[in-house]
Amino acid sequence: MPIKKGNKMSELEKAESLLNEENAEDSLLLLNKTIEEGGEQIESLILRAKIYYKLQQWGDCLNDLNKVLETEPQHSVALNYKQMVKNIIGFWNKDSYNP
Repeated sequence: MPIKKGNKMSELEKAESLLNEENAEDSLLLLNKTIEEGGEQIESLILRAKIYYKLQQWGDCLNDLNKVLETEPQHSVALNYKQMVKNIIGFWNKDSYNP
């Protein structure tokens, strides 16, 4: 859950708001800056992984999820998204390849 500092929105809250407004690119830019500066690391990585998931950028998504799991091995959101990405990457429809 994002941390509120007075009336000012945190960078994470701004990124979430942008994503909710279907502005994934700006949200991604803001998260990249936040992560680079070391702020709200775990939650920023999770949100950025969700954006990568939405954009179908599986490798970047898994990289962020793995960074979270290095710090918090039992992080339920990271574990769930990682499994979903693995299922998508591992999906193979044999009928598509063998007409």
